[in-house]
Amino acid sequence: MIQRAMNKAKIFGYEPKQNQPMVELCARIGVNFDKDPKWEAITKFISLKRRYVGLASRYLDFTLFDKEKDYGGTPINDWSLREVLSHLPYPKKPIPRLNG
Repeated sequence: MIQRAMNKAKIFGYEPKQNQPMVELCARIGVNFDKDPKWEAITKFISLKRRYVGLASRYLDFTLFDKEKDYGGTPINDWSLREVLSHLPYPKKPIPRLNG
């Protein structure tokens, strides 16, 4: 699975040696996410800029897995999702504000 995720990283223009965010994304939603219409918004989003794949994982952690912190332990809030929210559907649950 890791090798397949590394190959997927190449498809989206990521450096093969810097593939951890793509591996994390594939672990969350599957290595063939780009072929599933359910993940079309995510696929388009990560195609915009290389660093967006990590932001997509944070968004999925908040919306799909109901997590309050990302993988690194940083709280997920309106500031950490600011770039995501202009491209992906707004979450159904309230987003915590950075300044309370």
